[in-house]
Amino acid sequence: MSAEERANSVNGAMLGGSRTEANYDQLPYPSLPFSYTQPSQMAAMAQIFGLEAPRIANTRVLELGCAKGGNLIPLAMRFPDTYFLGIDLSQRHVEEGSKRVAELGLKNIAIRHGDLTRASFDKHEFEYIICHGVFSWVPKTAQDAILRICGESLSPNGVAAISYNVLPGWHMRQIIRDICLFHAGTTGTPDERVAKARRALTEIAEPLGGASPYATLLRNEAQKMTKAASAYILGEFLAENNTPCYFNEFASRAGAAGLAYLCDGEVSTALPEYLYPSVEQQIRAMAGDDPLSLQQYSDLFSGRPFRRSLLVRAERLARTPSSIDFAQLRGLHFSANLKPDVANSAKGKLSFTDAKSGTISATDAVIAAMLARLAAAFPATLTLDEVTGGVDAPPVIERALKLLLGLLGREQAHAFVQPLHVGRGETGSPQVWALARLEAATKQPWVTAQHHVAVKMPPAVGFLAARMDGTRSRQDLTNDLSAAIASGDLRQGGERVQLSPADAEVQVNTAINYMARQGLLLA
Repeated sequence: MSAEERANSVNGAMLGGSRTEANYDQLPYPSLPFSYTQPSQMAAMAQIFGLEAPRIANTRVLELGCAKGGNLIPLAMRFPDTYFLGIDLSQRHVEEGSKRVAELGLKNIAIRHGDLTRASFDKHEFEYIICHGVFSWVPKTAQDAILRICGESLSPNGVAAISYNVLPGWHMRQIIRDICLFHAGTTGTPDERVAKARRALTEIAEPLGGASPYATLLRNEAQKMTKAASAYILGEFLAENNTPCYFNEFASRAGAAGLAYLCDGEVSTALPEYLYPSVEQQIRAMAGDDPLSLQQYSDLFSGRPFRRSLLVRAERLARTPSSIDFAQLRGLHFSANLKPDVANSAKGKLSFTDAKSGTISATDAVIAAMLARLAAAFPATLTLDEVTGGVDAPPVIERALKLLLGLLGREQAHAFVQPLHVGRGETGSPQVWALARLEAATKQPWVTAQHHVAVKMPPAVGFLAARMDGTRSRQDLTNDLSAAIASGDLRQGGERVQLSPADAEVQVNTAINYMARQGLLLA
C-alpha cells in the first residue's frame, strides 16, 4: 500500500444523529485560509525556535476538521509536490470540498468523511498536522482523539498546529454564549437560532447605559454579532460544545499524548515581549525559570481568549524555548505588508504603514532602505541577503536580523522556509492564479491569495479576476467590463454597480494593481 493509500485509509465513520453534524450540513462553516497553517510558515516558526522541521516537497499534510477545504485546497495548489489529506464530520463539507478539488484538477489532495474519535493512521504518517477551529468545539473524547492522532501519526521531526479557546480570557465571552444559548434554545433551524441570538444580544445591550464593564462588553459584542457570519455565531456561541481551557491544562494533555509545546503560530503571540511588551518583566519574574509557566502567565496578563499552538514530538524538545536567537532567522524568506507613507515622511525620515500596527518610521538610511525593499517586494518574499541589498558586513546583518525579528514580533512580517514569487501586473495579459479565478467566478465576496490569506473582492474586481487567465489583454478586459456595466450584469447586493463605461479602462488598471498587491497574480 502506498503512502497516499495509507493516508486515505481513515478507520472510522460518522457518529449518526449528531446535532453538530446536522447543524454544519444545514449551515456550512466559512472555509477560509489561515496563514499560520502554511507548512512553509510552520517550518519557519520551528526553525526560529531552534528546531529543524521537514522541508515542504515530498511531505504529507493532514488537516483534522478541514470543512470544505478552504484552508487545505490553496495549500495543495501552492505545493504540488506535497500530499494533503483533510478529514471532516460534515458530509456537505466533504462533498463541496471534493467538488472544488475536481474542478481544479488537483491530484495531490483528498477530502474524506470521518469521525475523529474513530480515525486512525499509520504511525509517523504526516510531517505536518493542522487542526484549526476544532479542538474547543468538540467533546472531550474528540479532543483526546485529536491529541492521540497527533501523537501517533506525526513524523519524528514533524510539527502539529492546534488552535483552541483559552482561559481566563474566554470567561468574558462565556457571558455572551450563555445569553445566546438561553434565548435561542435548542429548537428551530440553525439560521433561526442565530437570528434569535443576534436579537437577544442587541435587545439586552441597547438599553444599558453607562460605561460599566458589563454594559461595555455587551455593546461591543452585539456590534460584532451584526457583522459576524451566521455559521461563526452558530459554532462559537450556539454549538453543543465550546470548552476553553487553561494553557497549562492543554500542555499537560499534549504531554500525555507524547507531544510538547514548542511555540505559538506567530512570533507576535509566542513570547511576552511581543504579546504584551509593557509587562514583560513582570511576567518573566512571576513565571520564574519555567517556560510553560511563562506561557500561562502571559495569558493571565494579556487576557487573550484564543491560542494557535505548535506541537512537536516530546522526545525532540528537552525544554520549551523562552527566547529567540537572531541567528535562527538566517536562511528564511520574509514578507512584510508595508507601504511607503508619503504623507508622513519627512526629510531624513522615511515612514511606512502596515494594516495592523500603524506607522513605522526610520531615521537611519540603512534601515529605511531595508524597509523600502520589503515594501516594494510584498507580497513576494525576500531573503536576508535581498533585504540587506547584498551587503554582508556583520554589523548590517545584525541590524537586519534585529529589524526582521521586530517586524515578526509586531506581526508586520512573516517568515517562511520557501520563497513566494508573484506577478506584478506589468504584462499586457495578466493572469490570476487558478483558485482565485474559480472563487471569483462563483461571485464569492473574497478569494484566496497565494500567500494564504483571504482577500476582499469588490464586484468589478471579482468580475475581472474571473477572466484573467493570461489570454485576455487589458483591452479585452476593458471591453468585458464596459459591456457588463452597460448591461447591468455587474451588481452588488442586488443593485447595479454604478460605474461609467467611459472609466472602464481606469477601473481595469486599478483592479490589476490591486490584485498584484494582494498576491493574486502569477509571476
